[in-house]
Amino acid sequence: MKRRKRIKRNKRPNATSKTRGPAPGRDDALRDFVRSQGCLVRGHHLHVRCALAIFAHVKPWGSSRVDWNNGVPLCVFAHAEQEGKTRAFEKKYGVDLKKEAVRLTLAFAQRQQPQA
Repeated sequence: MKRRKRIKRNKRPNATSKTRGPAPGRDDALRDFVRSQGCLVRGHHLHVRCALAIFAHVKPWGSSRVDWNNGVPLCVFAHAEQEGKTRAFEKKYGVDLKKEAVRLTLAFAQRQQPQA
């Protein structure tokens, strides 16, 4: 049996590669600010348990790749409920996630401006 030559493959960086920087559109300072606000639906009578807030995207991260005007603070339980069912989530809790994301981004931007 003849031995074959090895197939040459192109090397490409892994997703975990150190050579790739942060994703464009990702703003860690904004994410920290939004997380610090606490869960958006905390205290609502239909939301019985709450945990530490995380940055939840209103529009999926894969389609927009932008954090500004696209994130709200939700606990892991609320985020699991919202994931893929944003309209039903908004109707159930009576919130407009897009408006809340814009409001939080504006609050963050005002906080970032130097006081004159």
